Amino acid sequence: MSQCPLVSVIITTFHREYDLLNRAIQSVKDQTYSGIEIILVDDNGEDSAFQKENSEKFNNDPDIRYLVNKVNSGAQYSRNIGILCATGDYLAFLDDDDYWVPEKIQKQMDEFFKDPSLGMIYCDGYIIRNGDTENLKDYQAFKEFGKDITYEMLLGRDYVGTTTQVLIKKEAIAKSGLFDIALPARQDYEMWIRIAQHSRVKGIDEHLFYHVIHDGEQISKSSKKKLAGYYLIYKKNYKAYKKHSASKCRLMLKMARCSFESKWRIRGVSYCIRAFFANPVLFFKKSF
Repeated sequence: MSQCPLVSVIITTFHREYDLLNRAIQSVKDQTYSGIEIILVDDNGEDSAFQKENSEKFNNDPDIRYLVNKVNSGAQYSRNIGILCATGDYLAFLDDDDYWVPEKIQKQMDEFFKDPSLGMIYCDGYIIRNGDTENLKDYQAFKEFGKDITYEMLLGRDYVGTTTQVLIKKEAIAKSGLFDIALPARQDYEMWIRIAQHSRVKGIDEHLFYHVIHDGEQISKSSKKKLAGYYLIYKKNYKAYKKHSASKCRLMLKMARCSFESKWRIRGVSYCIRAFFANPVLFFKKSF
């Protein structure tokens, strides 16, 4: 029996072809870190075609705890189910079409071993567009690796990224709470903000995952949901945004961008005005 701390890896799946899902799962099985449990949460709904195939492939796999939602309930609901069922002291998440390099968990756990006061570790990775593995791009836009990412910093920018990147102490989630399923988008970003209120967050400059973008995926399709997500983040942290003008300016500019993409021009202009009055210097620096 492994003596290393147990990491619970939660994979949620919905309408994903078997080959891609299996690649994600296999990347967890191939981890060099030995103390891992895999929790697969099937969000296709009972007796659906995808669920029946997944059950046939994974239900009897001794390395997988296979859970099924009665009906499709969303990725964040499914992640919460995985969290509540996890027995590890550390939690990791993997999207069903992304995959990890073999050393991902080991390198992140090494950071926890070096500094037990940390609550969450994230990493960099590569973007793969339409299967083009020859032209990889860095996932991270902000290179703040090695620095503590504070609550105030996260109010203005998502320095972390996707759930695929993080390894979190379960006690950090116990302090912050589960993913908020009321948000239509940016639930991961909102979670990182809450975690940073109670726990230390830091990144490592290592490319430890592959984020797969498929043909036909467009950010503009989700602009309305993203705008609603940012608005709820603003409401939840209203008092903090009043104190941190730079963070408010950045958030308002994000909301303006989503509004323009959604063709809500008047709303976008109003957010630009609010960004200007929050921090005029930063507004012109970011906008022109």
